[in-house]
Amino acid sequence: MEGQDLKYRVTVDENGALRWTYPLDLRRNRAVFSMMMKIIAAIGLAMGLFAMALGDWAGVPGWFMGLVFAGGFTAVGLLIYGIMLLAYRGVMPMHFVMTDELVTQVYTPKEQSTTDALAAVALVAGLATGHAGQALGTSTNLYNSTRNSTCYFSWVRRVVRRRENDLLVLKRAVFRSMIFVPPEDYDLVEDYIVSRADAEVRDEQLGEERRTGRRLRLLIAAGVSLVVNLVTLIININAYNATGALKLAGPYQRGGDYGFQAAFALRAEDWFVPEAPFQHRLSFSWPYAVIGFLAVALAVWLVLTVAAAVGRRGEKR
Repeated sequence: MEGQDLKYRVTVDENGALRWTYPLDLRRNRAVFSMMMKIIAAIGLAMGLFAMALGDWAGVPGWFMGLVFAGGFTAVGLLIYGIMLLAYRGVMPMHFVMTDELVTQVYTPKEQSTTDALAAVALVAGLATGHAGQALGTSTNLYNSTRNSTCYFSWVRRVVRRRENDLLVLKRAVFRSMIFVPPEDYDLVEDYIVSRADAEVRDEQLGEERRTGRRLRLLIAAGVSLVVNLVTLIININAYNATGALKLAGPYQRGGDYGFQAAFALRAEDWFVPEAPFQHRLSFSWPYAVIGFLAVALAVWLVLTVAAAVGRRGEKR
């Protein structure tokens, strides 16, 4: 704790609060990058699926527009992280203050100015690349990120140890706080928080086991969805060839002289006037394929997740 390293260690101030600074290496410690890209990917995927569901965009296929939306969000996120690396020269100092009731991440005026500038660059870059909506959201998040962030221990429901990243994740009902701690003081800060928060503590091994469990549930859900939808596809094609209608599909929708029925990867259309370019047509639909696959996979994943949670609760008893 001599010399330059002193300011990076946990110290007690005159008011009894614990203070420390953690130099977050943005090139080696990928915790912030992983968290940021997960959020951006989730938003991009949702927007991409929405774009696909709307069908063609002035002659441009809906599936292509979906990829553009999803790719646009990802590209903006990577650009912003690259700018952060340059602005902070690879190392971003993170300052924390902790009392008996709460832990707060604080920012110096200089750091606020740097991130505000990043927010402005993000907005300009997004406008220049044609992704104004994505850029506005990222810019707003960057601006808000440097306003002091406080987490009361009474809010915490779970503490997750990620010692490999010098990180303690404090999970609340919806949000979470990322607390980076110098490795020499990791146990001290962890014990301090756990002793004051009525929360479940998840160790690294258990966390890895649960991550493995989540991956397995996702694979099972994807496999079941694929089998179910392929069987549905075969049944519907045979039914359409025999009767002119899809057997396992959504309700038939008709407006005037036109009607259609949608199922997994299929769209059956009917015109009821002689001058129509076609009277009956069955076509493949990427939007319905993706939506159908995700809907079944999500339902299976939810069932498996609830079953796993019930099983863990039973083991605790």
